[in-house]
Amino acid sequence: MFEKYGSKVTGGLGSFSQMGFVMAQQLVMALQSVKGEDYTLKNVNQAIKNIKGFKTDMLCKPWYYGEAPLHLPNNVDWTTTPKNGKMVIKDGCIPISEADPAIAQVRKIEKDQPDLTKPGTPVPGS
Repeated sequence: MFEKYGSKVTGGLGSFSQMGFVMAQQLVMALQSVKGEDYTLKNVNQAIKNIKGFKTDMLCKPWYYGEAPLHLPNNVDWTTTPKNGKMVIKDGCIPISEADPAIAQVRKIEKDQPDLTKPGTPVPGS
């Protein structure tokens, strides 16, 4: 896919371009789920909120969005390190430190409201 869509990306393939693609993919799928009506602020926002259980090898756990006062669904990560000229995974999917108050706050929200993080019905194509 990179050859077709990303070969002219300045700086080449990297986490920003990869995550930009993932974000765009989620938005397109959310918009495609709005059937039989014009897009409105209300139905587009609802379509985005309906994205549950979106899985990609770019994320450690399924992405979610809900009614919480703070959203950091991507609060776990891989630790990577160079090996023989390539980046390899050093540590599997591990929680990002709660030393950051926002991470601590969102973990409490996830614990208190488990339905926010529970994978739901994925949007088509995810």
